[in-house]
Amino acid sequence: LLEAQPGQIYVAWNGGLAKINTQTNQITYFDGVKGSIATKIPAIYDFAQLGRELYLATAGGIFTFNLDTEQFKSIEPCPEIKGKRINRIAVSTGGEVWLAMVGDQANIVRTNIQFDRWKFYHELEFTASSQTNTIYHLFIDKQGRLWTATSASGMALYDEHSDKFRII
Repeated sequence: LLEAQPGQIYVAWNGGLAKINTQTNQITYFDGVKGSIATKIPAIYDFAQLGRELYLATAGGIFTFNLDTEQFKSIEPCPEIKGKRINRIAVSTGGEVWLAMVGDQANIVRTNIQFDRWKFYHELEFTASSQTNTIYHLFIDKQGRLWTATSASGMALYDEHSDKFRII
């Protein structure tokens, strides 16, 4: 759930995106079919907002949704993550987009809102070959720091000065 604008709560789910008007309780569904991409939006696992854009982590990659035009846009990812299921997303006020993928042993990817620079972080990979370290959550606090919650490492904090994650 995300209150993207006053009185408008957005809900991401397996069938796309829905907007609830809290004054009238009217629900508007967006699945992408009638929009700009002419295909159904894959299951949405997480979403974040920056300005008038929602950034969506889905079973089919990354999408954006413009709150003014109510249109989806499919983002062309770098080759290393093409076709991967993005399960977490966070967007900083400075326009950094952070992604985590299912099945990628706690790899985190940082890009920008233009999606023209990509950097991979592998510090949170679990060293035991028999276990994975799934990222359950990405969170940017009011100070602009990125926190992660993982299945094996617990909490980690991104240190922008060293450009690495530190397990807490």
